[in-house]
Amino acid sequence: MEELWNWKRCKAEIRSLKGRLGFPDKPVLRFLKLSLKFEDGSIYDELANHTLKQKHLTLPHLYCILSSYADAEPTPPTSNLISSKQLQGGQYCNVAVERARSSIQDVFGSVSKMLVKSAKVL
Repeated sequence: MEELWNWKRCKAEIRSLKGRLGFPDKPVLRFLKLSLKFEDGSIYDELANHTLKQKHLTLPHLYCILSSYADAEPTPPTSNLISSKQLQGGQYCNVAVERARSSIQDVFGSVSKMLVKSAKVL
């Protein structure tokens, strides 16, 4: 996956997000407490306070997601609220929520301070 999804191959698509699809026209793309520099593709983790190394396992996944998102067509907001059941696959939302709840319990256990810190990101 790393060979296909790297900065060299994805930078044009990712750079096209600047000022589009909800991102501001700035030299850094911020999402989920991560900051990607358009200049070199480096990603800074704002929660861990460090830059991800080029060989970090997460980088190809992030480049893949951002490249795919860059291909999306802009859709104007409708101001209509929809339920998860109206989305494709929405009938399985309760399963996903339960899986997420279980994962959160496994990761945080009794360390509520870390859970609160992580929740602030959302």
